[in-house]
Amino acid sequence: MSQFRYIRNSEINRLKWDRCISVSINKRVYALSWYLDVVSENWGGLVYGDYQAVFPIVYKKIGFFKKCYPPFFCQQLGLFYQKEENDKGTLNLLANCLNYLNQKIKSYEFCSTSEFMGVFSNIKSDNLEITMPTPLSINVTRKNLVLNLSLKYSEIAGSYSTNTIRNLKRANKASLFIKDYSNPQDVLYFFKKNIEKIANLKSKDFLMLSDLMDSSMEKGIGKIIGVLNPDKMLIACAFIISHLKRDILIYNTADKSYKECHGMTYLIDFYIRNNAESDRVLDFEGSNLPGVYRFYHGFGAIENNYLLIKSKHPGLFRYTSF
Repeated sequence: MSQFRYIRNSEINRLKWDRCISVSINKRVYALSWYLDVVSENWGGLVYGDYQAVFPIVYKKIGFFKKCYPPFFCQQLGLFYQKEENDKGTLNLLANCLNYLNQKIKSYEFCSTSEFMGVFSNIKSDNLEITMPTPLSINVTRKNLVLNLSLKYSEIAGSYSTNTIRNLKRANKASLFIKDYSNPQDVLYFFKKNIEKIANLKSKDFLMLSDLMDSSMEKGIGKIIGVLNPDKMLIACAFIISHLKRDILIYNTADKSYKECHGMTYLIDFYIRNNAESDRVLDFEGSNLPGVYRFYHGFGAIENNYLLIKSKHPGLFRYTSF
């Protein structure tokens, strides 16, 4: 039977890596090689067979050691794999992967994709050919909301909450309009001004965000959308990556000074209106925050949760020398 092996970044066959991600049952843009290049300080990967399954290892160097971490702007990673013949095959593949992590990486932390919610619920199955590793913590559920864009706009809007409908009416009366931006620098200060302290982001994180915008827009999958008031003041803005049948709201914020205009409600409704009846989902990327959850849920979005997975190694064992 094929086994996992760790491959350094410089030795990864990027063509095969990206193909594995693109055809996997839990495909996400986050795990593509170019995306990982932008959002991580360093990364390598576990590879199963001839890239039938891959697992990104994102880490930072601390002296002679390395520490694995979940990077910003990269909500879900973990194991990416092509469809197994049955649930037992998936569980064994996952067990194989986690056991290798325990042996080779030792200390790790990642958020699995939402497709693994059901898999991990069966993790205590007695039918496994491979024993699940310990120590392992898998009991932290992270909330995420998604909206099916395949429906007609009228059908989607019919599921809007009363509050969302009311705020959209107010936004329409405010004579707002949409502007597309091609230069990240035009909106980066707006992002920093309105969310820097709340999101606990540093200057280097905004530089990373700028690079991510540039890279995705060069590939034709990134989009920066702004909402302006009649005085041409930017009052809300969002950065969206649309790839692998998923439109991800990577980053968005609004100027609280114009809260009564409901610029973000206007922006999201505009996006839904212009992308309805497409074979995609709108991924809101959150949220565990009750207020943000209610806002996204108000557009008819449903939960599509995922899990935080981490080993329980204390002290110096949090670091590794793989």
